[in-house]
Amino acid sequence: MKVLPLLLLSLILSSCSSSKSLDKVHIENPCFDSQFLKLKKMRVSEMTGVESEYFKSKTIECEEFEKRSKTDISTKDFIVVIGILGVVAGIFVFLINFKAH
Repeated sequence: MKVLPLLLLSLILSSCSSSKSLDKVHIENPCFDSQFLKLKKMRVSEMTGVESEYFKSKTIECEEFEKRSKTDISTKDFIVVIGILGVVAGIFVFLINFKAH
């Protein structure tokens, strides 16, 4: 019965999600900004000064957003793997103790 709390703890920890990941749901992707997508189809020589500045600004925002997204995905993958390993370890310990009795 000592293993049951460990198993429950493993399941709880593996199903947790951080508030940081929940906040990301509401962040708008700058790469899909309608004005930015229109400007991407244009040549730079056809853009006005304001459009060119907007395009440069959104290009930087888009690159930064994509870098952050890749980092967040890597972190989430790591957390999921650790959670799964915790559950597997809990089951393994439970089975070992079950056979011992």
